[in-house]
Amino acid sequence: MCALDALAVSPVYEPDTIINSSCRVSATPVNLRQHKLEIPNIDDNSDVFFILSWNIAANKCCATSLCTERGFLKRNQLAERWRTEKADKRELFQLHDAVDFVAAFLQSKKVA
Repeated sequence: MCALDALAVSPVYEPDTIINSSCRVSATPVNLRQHKLEIPNIDDNSDVFFILSWNIAANKCCATSLCTERGFLKRNQLAERWRTEKADKRELFQLHDAVDFVAAFLQSKKVA
């Protein structure tokens, strides 16, 4: 499951979720709790960012293309360095902004 999918579980299905992942660069553990659109342990994760890269290979399989370009980074300097390496193709989100991004994306996909 990619980071985007992980952040979408609680807003979609409404259970409390635990996301255990790691920093894409340093492999430092990332442990998030989520309740719908809230991350109750946000203060413990103030240095964690959701990353998104638009530099993906054209591929019909999300698991081998799109999902490999989403993840988490831990530590401000590391995250900013990652983003500036390819600033025109990479985005960096604070966790609360990432949850809002996921929610907006899910809302846009709802069928009336």
